[in-house]
Amino acid sequence: MKNPRGSLGAARSWPITVSILPLLFPPLVAAAQEKPKTKPTTPHQQIQKQSVPGADSKAQKDPVEERYRAAETFQLAGDLKSAEGEYRRVISLALQRMAALQVLAQDIPQALVLLQSATAADPSDLEAQMGLASLYSRSGDLAHGKAILLSVLAQDEHHAGARNLLGKILFMEGDYAAAADQLKAAWAENPEIDVTYSLALAYLKLNQVANAANLFDEMLTSLGSSAELHVLIGRAYQEGSEFDLAIEEYRKALTMDPAVDRAHSYLGTVYLLQRGDAAFEDARAIASSDSKTQPRGLPLGPESADEIRAMLMPPVSNAGAQKIPSQYLTGLKEALGNAYHNLGVILAQRSQYQDAANLFAEAGKWSPDIKALDKNWGTASFRAHQYKVAIGPLERHLLVDPQDSNARQMLALSYFMTDDFPKAAATFRPILPTLPNNPSLLYAAGISLAKSGDSNGASEIFNRMLAQNPDAAEVHLFLGQAHAEQKQGAEALKEFSRALELNPKMPEANYGAGMIHLKQGNREQAESDFRAELAVNPRDASAEFRLGYILLAQQRQPEAIDMLGDVVRQKPNDADAHYVLGKALLEKGDLTPAIDRLETAIRLDPGQPNAYYQLSLAYRRQGRAPEAEATLRQYEKLKQKNLPATSESESGKPH
Repeated sequence: MKNPRGSLGAARSWPITVSILPLLFPPLVAAAQEKPKTKPTTPHQQIQKQSVPGADSKAQKDPVEERYRAAETFQLAGDLKSAEGEYRRVISLALQRMAALQVLAQDIPQALVLLQSATAADPSDLEAQMGLASLYSRSGDLAHGKAILLSVLAQDEHHAGARNLLGKILFMEGDYAAAADQLKAAWAENPEIDVTYSLALAYLKLNQVANAANLFDEMLTSLGSSAELHVLIGRAYQEGSEFDLAIEEYRKALTMDPAVDRAHSYLGTVYLLQRGDAAFEDARAIASSDSKTQPRGLPLGPESADEIRAMLMPPVSNAGAQKIPSQYLTGLKEALGNAYHNLGVILAQRSQYQDAANLFAEAGKWSPDIKALDKNWGTASFRAHQYKVAIGPLERHLLVDPQDSNARQMLALSYFMTDDFPKAAATFRPILPTLPNNPSLLYAAGISLAKSGDSNGASEIFNRMLAQNPDAAEVHLFLGQAHAEQKQGAEALKEFSRALELNPKMPEANYGAGMIHLKQGNREQAESDFRAELAVNPRDASAEFRLGYILLAQQRQPEAIDMLGDVVRQKPNDADAHYVLGKALLEKGDLTPAIDRLETAIRLDPGQPNAYYQLSLAYRRQGRAPEAEATLRQYEKLKQKNLPATSESESGKPH
């Protein structure tokens, strides 16, 4: 059901009432009591840590596998909080691995999706957040990368990796002072070469040449002098416009290795930057010694900013990527599916059914063959009132286990709540003799049979309801609603009256009687019924809507407007409520608010002709003749399409 009564002005003869809702909660129905099974499922294949060339060939347990086993142990021991934490980490680690494979395949968008899912599954996994921030940054989305890094640092201010990456982003944004601050903090925590070089670059941009030179000396001491390292240092000096120092480093590199990559090209570039066109011939002569030059011998290289970006954040390459064994991928997917599934079971045990259903859906993406998945998924979706979602998993489960009466009840009720009465009736039929004597459940079965043309079967169900619970107000309420569905007004009124005798504060009974009286044209009695309903069930939007319509028909516009205004506040997306309130305001002469409501009604339901007609009247009274004519033409166009205008006898919706 979209909502307990559907649209307030729907033409349906009798909407399903909120009285069916107790069916979804224990202890009324056995099907609703069932929760996903508690024993954790286990992947068929263990995940072996991938070896790398030159590493010990002995297979090691992958952290995903180790975490999964720990989670399983906690779950079996009843420590669900610890189990939840471990399963979340399993999901995060496995998704990070899947993302890495997508990066190697150059599918960055999919890798981002996987890393986003990893951070959502385990917000405490800072390394997953770091991976996401890094990938955002490497793909050029510095803003998202920065936001994630700030979040990481809010959780761990000493995270060197976060400060390092944030410093690089700030550098690329041109905020060199802030970049230096972050990089200094990262260097204090972990003075690795990458951080040292980045900090030296920031110092050069701030004209702190001595500080940069000290860091370069530390790099040379740590790594040892090499032609490649001198080229790298020279490139930093070049970026900092320290051309003499850059030339010195490039010459050192060429002295150590005359064939070192790009040194001639860089040296020629520096000559041009330092001396201008006067150095053109010298630069070309020097560059001609480099294998990477342009046809005329000019220095070749990417734009400075792009090159520095590549130096700070090297692009991902799939060169040399290992072929991943299919067994490893299968094990990883099974671990993901089972972790999602078992985490869903834990949340379902806490009655967090919507979250559990979402987790079961994720499990189905990775490992759809988990034995208990469809039943658990369907059960959680049903308990979360997601009836359309519940149908698919429950259908699949019943194909495997057609004797599962609880699952059959949930599937039948899911069909019922989505107005698929023929399928609901067909699903109910095999279990009608053993159906629990629950009024709500019997009501759903009876209505489904009646709506699908089985009046005899429906009568048997309704008689059973009465025989089992002759003095239960709820039973007489359901019987009254069933008679109303069959357009048996007298019988319906009798049952509503009996329900109120047994329980004068029975919600829905007065409303039901009011609908019958309204359809019979007895507005005075209907008004009394709806007021009685509101006394029992204050601010019930449907009762207020019907009462507002009656008051409008009686030319009691101020009272009607107050009543309908409350309906609109409760149901802001209901076109019928806006339409009737707009009509009331128009009759009162409040043109501007009337137009606002009528325009909203059309926006919410463009196919309702009556709203166009009333809006055309409002436009005309406000002197907006062209708009009035256009709106009237739209009204006539819709009327010509024979769209049925709802009649009072059907719904009480005014025209």
